[in-house]
Amino acid sequence: MMLFEQTPSLSVSASSLVSAELEIPVFVLVHASESASSRVGLLPREGGSQFERGDISPEQAALYCLLFAETHFSLPLSMHELTELLIRFYDYEPVVLDEYEACLDKSLNVSDGKRLIEVDMYQAREEGCAHLQALLNTPFLYRESLYSAVFALSNTRLEII
Repeated sequence: MMLFEQTPSLSVSASSLVSAELEIPVFVLVHASESASSRVGLLPREGGSQFERGDISPEQAALYCLLFAETHFSLPLSMHELTELLIRFYDYEPVVLDEYEACLDKSLNVSDGKRLIEVDMYQAREEGCAHLQALLNTPFLYRESLYSAVFALSNTRLEII
């Protein structure tokens, strides 16, 4: 049984479904080229979150933002920047991951019944590039102000250089 229909890599078996229902997923974006992952996790916002309705996964939203920035601005985004965009545009709350290294010990339990799930953006990007146009033309991933937010990120980087 798929817990997240849109993201096959985040599946849960029927035997673990009971325990999974008791845990709240906290997602952390990781990439092989970044030695330090973001210390901020993504918690689906209670209430009107598209993720909770099953329409969108954090992997899809992050991949959309990543490829959007690369396509329109030739701008590679860090995992920290992607996390900020998901918080701002895709109904996630930030969760500070003080115990991040301990969670990566494959115990994967964050305090208060939350479960840490790593989203491997390197793998997601490799797989997503094959469907670039379809992904970028997906209406439920589109956000009105995303263009201006990524444009602002690109301008900030130009000022630093």
